[in-house]
Amino acid sequence: MSKSLSIVFSRLGSLLVTLVVMSFIIFLLVEIMPGDVAQMILGQSATKESVQALREAKGLDDPLLVRYGRWVGGLARGDLGESLYMKGVTINSILWRRVANSLLLALTAFIF
Repeated sequence: MSKSLSIVFSRLGSLLVTLVVMSFIIFLLVEIMPGDVAQMILGQSATKESVQALREAKGLDDPLLVRYGRWVGGLARGDLGESLYMKGVTINSILWRRVANSLLLALTAFIF
């Protein structure tokens, strides 16, 4: 294998390790933030039973590594999950609407 190809593979490996480590650190930081995600979604007037039901439905009671693995698996499949604020709307649909506008703007700027 040529030296330049070896360097490329080495850098790609370093990139992959960095992405995994940083994504886990960010996932962990979000986890240790104060507050309960289920409580924030349902609001302050929600009962303990409804909060617990949402935690079970969303898998928020699962261990940290299980939730991280589920998130990484979804990310690998292209499934970014569901919006917490827009009920029933996937993050993919929100993202693609924004990306389409950004690509149109970039293409226009590139042409002119």
